[in-house]
Amino acid sequence: YMDESIVEFAGRQLWDETYAQNLNKLAKFDYEEMKLAKKRRLLYEDKFKYGVGIEAIVGWDKTLNIPITVVIDPQTWLPDNEPDQNYWPRFHLFEYIATQEQLTKEDGYDEQAVKEYVSEVEQGLVKKAQKNGEDIRKINSIGRNDTIQVIHAYTILKWEKYHVTVSQTFSKILRCYKIKAKTKAQEKNPSLISFPVIVRNWIPYRYDAYGINIFDILADKQMRTQLIDNLMIIRAEYEALWGTFLVDPELVPDLSQLKTPTTWPKYISGKAGGISVIPKGEPASDVWNVRDRIQNSAMLEIGIDERSMGITSGANITATENQRVQANANLKIMLWLKEDIIAEKEFRKQWYW
Repeated sequence: YMDESIVEFAGRQLWDETYAQNLNKLAKFDYEEMKLAKKRRLLYEDKFKYGVGIEAIVGWDKTLNIPITVVIDPQTWLPDNEPDQNYWPRFHLFEYIATQEQLTKEDGYDEQAVKEYVSEVEQGLVKKAQKNGEDIRKINSIGRNDTIQVIHAYTILKWEKYHVTVSQTFSKILRCYKIKAKTKAQEKNPSLISFPVIVRNWIPYRYDAYGINIFDILADKQMRTQLIDNLMIIRAEYEALWGTFLVDPELVPDLSQLKTPTTWPKYISGKAGGISVIPKGEPASDVWNVRDRIQNSAMLEIGIDERSMGITSGANITATENQRVQANANLKIMLWLKEDIIAEKEFRKQWYW
């Protein structure tokens, strides 16, 4: 994660350099005004946790003259797992919780359709209450500030791209507007228009829009490591609280004394030397070797070890080995960064074009 933009504008011709510098200054200003540093942190968290971070441009701030962006919860996303030959998605669907107050005519919503949908939701609540044998008189009508569920859909209709908001059951179209072209090329060929939704994968995976997340890689290894740690804790607790003893019945004739509840101190009758502790062997060294092999396997797959995270490793390695490890880690990080750069370029094109 870096608290700054990872792309810059560059002129294609010598005389374009001045324009590129001005755009970079503007981008830096927008980055701060749009509070993208905080949003990028959320995106990175989603990328590692779900395999994908999603950002959408949902409006325009007329006061600051900047786009309004939101970070969307990947759990609300219904993606297109079979994009076209250019790997452009044909649609994005997002579940969204909204109030009637937010579904206004000023934002392009059909007021009559919203009212009909609210009435449909209320009727559904009444039917559910009747089915469960509840008193329908206790059901209140949905107020202006009560939430209802809608679906935001970015889709293609007759080769043109639209943003459509529909009811949860897809029975009502609450809002529909065409996504406008930003360049002359897009005006001539509407298929070049992109959705204002930017998807950032951690590790892309074909036919799975979510890609691979860090839990896909580390979950099984973490479970095995935790199993070994738990078994060692159980062993330590047993050795600290319990034990196996050898009792000589001739020196301790009344064995029932040993079965009584333990108190501290505890007194029994008998002769000294009648009870001795049976020593236990140390855990096999292979136990810790297996644990280390699991951790090494995890570090190999994600390309990050203690040294790349700035932590001093307990292993002694040569300077050449350390350089090799760091180079491999840098390669992995650069691959992840490349995915970010592609997404960031698409993000900037949404309003700088």
